[in-house]
Amino acid sequence: MGNLLSQLQAQTAGNPLGLFVVTYVVSLVSGFVPIINCEAYLVSVSALSPLAFALPLTLAAVLGQMSAKALLYLSGRGVMRLPLGRYRSRVEAAHARFERRRGRSGVFLFASAATGFPPFYVVAVLAGMLRLGFTGFMIAGSLGRFVRFGLVVIVPQLLRLWS
Repeated sequence: MGNLLSQLQAQTAGNPLGLFVVTYVVSLVSGFVPIINCEAYLVSVSALSPLAFALPLTLAAVLGQMSAKALLYLSGRGVMRLPLGRYRSRVEAAHARFERRRGRSGVFLFASAATGFPPFYVVAVLAGMLRLGFTGFMIAGSLGRFVRFGLVVIVPQLLRLWS
């Protein structure tokens, strides 16, 4: 592993931009395709990267994921205009609950983005369908994803420092 780390550091010492662009793209794609695991990619890259890359890797991953989630949110807004059939009453009931607890929706969005429960993919679409504010969605989601990906990126760094 030391040899791989040395190679990565040598290749990215002058210009690590390529690594951050790839991280953005992997995160963007994984935001649409849940079977592509962004966290596994981040653990691997972080384990082979210098500590100085932790914050840029985290930010690139957050930007990629939230770009995808923004598009899912917007698609949810379009779904609201489609006939919902038997689900209309459920969507309207969920919307009424969110309206009554408007101040707590940000906490829910943050928790979903940080923990993945309920899946943030589904929450992003529902947030659009329920017409939650886009700015609040992006802020809460970005903060939650920053916490999630920050932990994923920093753990391999700490393990390497302690070993």
